[in-house]
Parts: sequence; structure tokens; C-alpha cells
Amino acid sequence: MNSPPQTNEVRRSTILISVGQVLAARLGMPLRLSEVRASGSLHLMCNQYGLDFGGMRFGPTGADVVLSPDWEGARPPRADVVIAGRHGVDLNSLNPCDPKDALRLRAYFSADQPERIARTEAAVAVFDAVVDRGDAIGWIADRLGR
Repeated sequence: MNSPPQTNEVRRSTILISVGQVLAARLGMPLRLSEVRASGSLHLMCNQYGLDFGGMRFGPTGADVVLSPDWEGARPPRADVVIAGRHGVDLNSLNPCDPKDALRLRAYFSADQPERIARTEAAVAVFDAVVDRGDAIGWIADRLGR
């Protein structure tokens, strides 16, 4: 291998969706998503995924990616989450829209994980984020400077 593995588990977006609900409810402002070590950057698309807490549903109706986590405790408040921008950085970023990179993302899944593969393919289908190839230190300074 010419570079380290880059795993993308879309289920990790559960917490991002939940935090987005809390921030939108508290601040009432659009959110700008910035992801360091974005790899395939599928988490930048978290507002395109559904989140189902056993009947309490967040996210777009008809989303092809629906996450159903085991969850204990209070559910996040319901709010309209508006994403004003999404941008990531990684030293070796992958573009999920590039067939070669999409194949690499899937290569890290075992054949006995069809749900994970399907979830990732559905996430790739809605991908439209920008991911820069570069070092995070300068990128963060520039991003926060704006």
C-alpha cells in the first residue's frame, strides 16, 4: 500500500446529526462544517442522512442513508439544520465521486458487511463536498480566519 487505510464509517455521523440539531436549536444560525482528516469526507454530508431514534426521525424525508443507533438518554431537540458550507482537508484526501477512490473506500469493508457497503454507496451518491489535499494546520488557520 502506498498510503495508510482510510476508513469511512457513515454511522459515525449519528453524533454529528445530533449535535447539529442541538446547535441549530440553540443558535438558530446556519452551520459551516469543517472536517480535519476528512479522508473520503462522507461525514460532511451528514445533513443528507436520516436519523431514526425508534420512531423519532431527523433529516430529510426519503433519505437513502438512515442511521438507527442504539441510544440512551434524552433525544436531541428538533430543529431546522441549515448547512451554509461544507469543507474538509486531508493529507491524502479521496474523492468519493472518482470511481477509483470510491473503490478504495469500499475496499476496506469485509464482504460480510453488506449493510455497511450499501450505506457507504448511498452516502457516496449524495456527495458534493469540497475536500482539499493538504496539511490541517494552515488550513484551519485560514478557515478560522474567515
